[in-house]
Formats: sequence, C-alpha cells, structure tokens
Amino acid sequence: MLSNPSMGNIGAYDAAADDDDGHGIADEIIRSQQMAWKSAQERNQQEQEQPSATSNEMMTTYHNQTKLDVPRSQNPTGSDSVHPHKAQMKGDRQVTTAAAATGGALIGAIVTGPAFPVGALIGGAVSGYTANKLHKKGERRAQRKWEQANFQLGVHKAPVSKHTIV
Repeated sequence: MLSNPSMGNIGAYDAAADDDDGHGIADEIIRSQQMAWKSAQERNQQEQEQPSATSNEMMTTYHNQTKLDVPRSQNPTGSDSVHPHKAQMKGDRQVTTAAAATGGALIGAIVTGPAFPVGALIGGAVSGYTANKLHKKGERRAQRKWEQANFQLGVHKAPVSKHTIV
C-alpha cells in the first residue's frame, strides 16, 4: 500500500502495511530507533557522571603504554632523511649569494658607465638571484644523492626472507 493517502489503493498489497502506524513507518523500525535513542541517552548520562580524559591525558597514557624502541639518529640534523650538512649548505648559499650580488653590482656599474646606479642595481639583483638558484639546485642534487645512498644502506641491512616460489 502506498504511503500517500491521496493516491488511493493503487498497487500491490504490502505485508509491512499491517505494522503501519498510519505514517508509512513499520512499528519494528520505530521500536529499534527508540531503543537506539534510549541507549545513546544512557551512554551520554554515564559519560557526564564520569568525565573523560582530555586529549592531552589520553596521548600521555598512549605514549606511556607504547614503548617504541627507535634508535637515535647519528645525523646532526636529527633525521636520517635530511642531508647531514644541510645547515652548512644553507650558510654557504647565503655567502655565495651575497658575493655574487656584490660582484654583479660591480660588473653592472662598470658596463653601464654613466648610468652606473641602474647597472649596479640590475647587475646585483640578477647575479644574486642566479647564484642563489644555482646553489639551491646543487643542494637538491646533494639531498637526492644522500637519499639514494641511505635507501641503498637500508636495503642492504634489511633482513631477507627466503620463500620458495611454487
């Protein structure tokens, strides 16, 4: 039977229509929803009586329960995934950029002659930018080589399991 009373008795007779409350919802569904609602209210009431731990307390409890034995990194950066000379490379990049900008400013001033302030400005900016980009490219290459070498070390140290292929 259809739930819309204006449509009349069109269609087949539905077995669930016997349990209808007049709104097209079976009594069994209503009872299950009422039971779920009641259990949720009881659970909420229990949680209000016993306040749950804060997220910080839960994380502390979790960290106290799990003892992960992770060896300390021998890398000065603290992570084996980062190149050990990253900070040194960054410092070198800053020095290189400053030196290139100064040299570019001098060359730009000499080349432009009477308009030396404009030449110095443009020459310094272009050469400093170029030197910085080239140095960063070298750092990325060094990091990539470091990661490849670390991966190979990890592969060689990994335990090998021998399986028979059938």
